[in-house]
Amino acid sequence: MSIDSLSAGKFASYARMVDSRRESNGKTKGVGNRKCGNKHLSWASLKLAHYAVRYDPRSGVFYQRKCAKVCRRGDQGGRA
Repeated sequence: MSIDSLSAGKFASYARMVDSRRESNGKTKGVGNRKCGNKHLSWASLKLAHYAVRYDPRSGVFYQRKCAKVCRRGDQGGRA
């Protein structure tokens, strides 16, 4: 499989960045298959995001702005 030929959605799926949920007509047809994809690509992209937030000022500002919107409910998940 060549990564260059993948669409954005398929690349996100290959990197384990999206749910593995299958739906049809608003009904869940199955769950599972959460380990499908490339674990090394997933790990590398998460590390890249973590270090970008930590060391790049623009990324840190973007992250704080998004977290302020999402984390209003007292939900602090995913904070770097």
